[in-house]
Amino acid sequence: MLAEVFKINQALVPWAAGLIVGEGCIGVAYSRKYPYLAVQLSMMDKRAVHQFAETFGVSMQRYYLPQRGYFMYKIMLRGRPAERAVAAMWPWLKNTDKGDQALRAARKLRLGPWITGKRRGIRPVQGRLQFA
Repeated sequence: MLAEVFKINQALVPWAAGLIVGEGCIGVAYSRKYPYLAVQLSMMDKRAVHQFAETFGVSMQRYYLPQRGYFMYKIMLRGRPAERAVAAMWPWLKNTDKGDQALRAARKLRLGPWITGKRRGIRPVQGRLQFA
């Protein structure tokens, strides 16, 4: 399974997918030259964001909102790490709005072929997303 190949904590992938469905965002971001897949999670619960970051091996950022008087915690997966994360979480994302966001982003980025022009889902292929 993909989660084992990339050292993702497989037991936490369904939890992470639920967190993304409730609080996250999946879309296309742009560098100076190229677009890439991005997965973002931002919330006040430091432990939850830290656990998500450890699940996918990324770092967590902290920023202060002076108008509200509290800290927010954020992670951003970009490019291949985002593709691996979405592919690992896909069984739990596919029937949600976040799954639709992932499909729109993958189509815009041309990450895989469309089969007969119909959306049928995403499947992981060697750590990259492809349409199935």
